Amino acid sequence: MVPHFAAWGSIRDKSLKGEVMETLKWLAYEKWDRNPKEELPVFDCPHCWETVATLPLDAETGKCPGCGGDLFITDMLGFHQEMEEDFAPETIARTYMTIHETLLLFTGVGYFWEYYRDLLPECLFVKDGPLSIRAQYSKLVNPIRRFLAHARDSGYPVHIIGQEKTGYFADHLEIIEKNMPEGTLFIHSDKYIKREIQQRPENGAPCPTEKTPIMGLRYSLK
Repeated sequence: MVPHFAAWGSIRDKSLKGEVMETLKWLAYEKWDRNPKEELPVFDCPHCWETVATLPLDAETGKCPGCGGDLFITDMLGFHQEMEEDFAPETIARTYMTIHETLLLFTGVGYFWEYYRDLLPECLFVKDGPLSIRAQYSKLVNPIRRFLAHARDSGYPVHIIGQEKTGYFADHLEIIEKNMPEGTLFIHSDKYIKREIQQRPENGAPCPTEKTPIMGLRYSLK
């Protein structure tokens, strides 16, 4: 199966009544806005690899304006940049799971936004894992940030947390928690993260493999 078609088919999963795909379009085209995007920002075509591919508002499929190859909305995420027709690295499964979980999370957010907006400020949405997306897949980050800013400015702030049970931050909490009283909320500054957790220069360049946070700050809670 062609990799980019497989990604599109999976996000379009009929067992979920297409809700995940609708959420992807809701975010990518910024349909929550009164003036949604008329087309997607250009992305790399999976056929000619030119950065000219785009799709018009609400479209799931189309043609590359450069080479005429078939396009799917999931191509904007960049799965084809890591996959071959007969090979996919181990990281692709984790990345797909992260994106799928993020879209499921915002399916709930979007439902409340459209039908029960007044209740949104009273809700807390919890994601299992960090609120971040890796490498080229971070193209969803800016639309999500713009929605969250729009919701906040409209008087309906969206509250989301991600629980990290493993990884550098969880390991660091195990080290420092003995000095933290119960009920402590410790917000990590960028300098603290670089110096104490990532062991990198405070003024150094971002780590090339570092995930792009969707929103908010990292903190430890005991």
